[in-house]
Amino acid sequence: MISSNGFKTKPVVLLIMKTIIVSMAFFVTCAVTSALADEGTPAKMDPGFKKVYQVKEVDLKVVREGGTIEITALGTVRTGGWKSPELRPYNIDHPKDGIYTLVFIAKAPTGIVNMMVTPVKSEPYAWKNYPSDLKGVRVIAETNKIEKLLVGTDKKAK
Repeated sequence: MISSNGFKTKPVVLLIMKTIIVSMAFFVTCAVTSALADEGTPAKMDPGFKKVYQVKEVDLKVVREGGTIEITALGTVRTGGWKSPELRPYNIDHPKDGIYTLVFIAKAPTGIVNMMVTPVKSEPYAWKNYPSDLKGVRVIAETNKIEKLLVGTDKKAK
């Protein structure tokens, strides 16, 4: 169809509709991918705390059978100046696989910092009266995660 100004309006309208549909598909794909990448819902995250850059090692030991497990993690942050590295419970519900998730966080620096990857070690997380279905823990950081099983096998995942 040709309009009064001599342009074909139908192809232009189709092009606009196609652009809108492609944009919506891209948005939905991004939203779904983001939701699938999430490991669950973190317990409370204090202001200024962020995930550390990378987790390198996880130590899991039973301090008292059926009573307390102590978990520590070693990792890296992108710059100097990070404080109070710690592990926090990430999923509230009982996971089907028995692997409970912890997030490795630290207080991000403010102001001028040295620009080099810096090692950090979490304070020991003492999990008292841990659940009987616990098979291991998964510690997640910004760029990776590590699973540590009670039986002693490790899994590294990206």
